[in-house]
Amino acid sequence: MLRKFRALLLSRSGMALFAGTFENKVDGKGRVSVPAPFRAELEGPAGGAIYLYPSLTCAAIEGCTVEWMEDVRNNLKALPAFSPQRQGLMRAIFGRARLIRLDDDGRLVLPRDFAGFAGIEAQATFVGMADTFQMWNPDRAAQAEEEAVKELMKGVLDLPPPFGGSGGGS
Repeated sequence: MLRKFRALLLSRSGMALFAGTFENKVDGKGRVSVPAPFRAELEGPAGGAIYLYPSLTCAAIEGCTVEWMEDVRNNLKALPAFSPQRQGLMRAIFGRARLIRLDDDGRLVLPRDFAGFAGIEAQATFVGMADTFQMWNPDRAAQAEEEAVKELMKGVLDLPPPFGGSGGGS
């Protein structure tokens, strides 16, 4: 079901662009510095406010801008108001999301339950996902990256042209 609505959720004009992978220390109070390139993308109308929520697809925390959440909300309006799909996605995303503000040093406090869900303890790996970013346990992040690259190299992912299928390639 989630695959069916993935394009719906992610069809947007694009404001912020999160790219790269960074590992940062989590202090005893659960604070972690957001990587400088990500902080630069967060500067905007919301002034360092971000949404965090447990990922729907992996053991990581999703992070996004306020604008991205507004786009998701608007895109979900295309589904019937009381459909199980819309209700489920609203609950899974908005029902679990938390608005977090970065402090003056560019840090955020990880909600303990989110850190537990992602297995984040002393270190957090930030992974840019274009419109959003993910926060992972470093070992899990490395494993997920390795698995994703292996799958791509095997050609098992059904990517549309120009990335795969007929008409793609170099």
